[in-house]
Amino acid sequence: MHDTFTVEIPKLFSTELYRKILIAKDGVTIGAAQNESPVSIPKDELIAFRYGLKGISGYAFTIGCHYFIEIKTLQQKSIVIKFSSYYRFRKRIYRKAWVDIVNKLWNYHFSNHYLDHYYRHKNGGSFEFCGMTFKEGGISWDNKNILPYAQIGLGNYVNYFMVYNKQNKSQQKSYTFAHDWNALALQSLLKTLVKEYQSTGNETTSDTNP
Repeated sequence: MHDTFTVEIPKLFSTELYRKILIAKDGVTIGAAQNESPVSIPKDELIAFRYGLKGISGYAFTIGCHYFIEIKTLQQKSIVIKFSSYYRFRKRIYRKAWVDIVNKLWNYHFSNHYLDHYYRHKNGGSFEFCGMTFKEGGISWDNKNILPYAQIGLGNYVNYFMVYNKQNKSQQKSYTFAHDWNALALQSLLKTLVKEYQSTGNETTSDTNP
């Protein structure tokens, strides 16, 4: 892993720079638009992130796409990186920038959230993560009964994933990467624990990253 990864985002209708994102082991710096100061976030203040894209609807068809990545800091501040493509202009460049930022944020910083909770579980700890309670024998949410790891089913899709009881699919909970903080870390934790506790793989799989 390189010490610093840089993503440069040009303006929509100009070769001028709109944003410059630096993702390093010691934190993240978001280069600002004109007349704004850059924002730097030390690694110890990066507590959560979420990401998504949304089509822009025209009169009769989709005319573009909004891309966003949102970072939450230790002080509960939300810092948003967003940009939009219209009529396919900059679509390839913006899509690549969005994917690169999400993947590097995960690789450099937020995969640690998954690993920290994984080792807490392996050491016998009980804890809550993203609204889900983890215990030695299984998980629970919304004050429902514990769902044993052997009975957990996972449906993994591009924009969201679902956790459900394989014996009673009405017992289910879904997480969306665009709305739920650290949903990617939670998904990774569940996939790892389910794989370890069950002899077969997940019932439904797809790419973890966008």
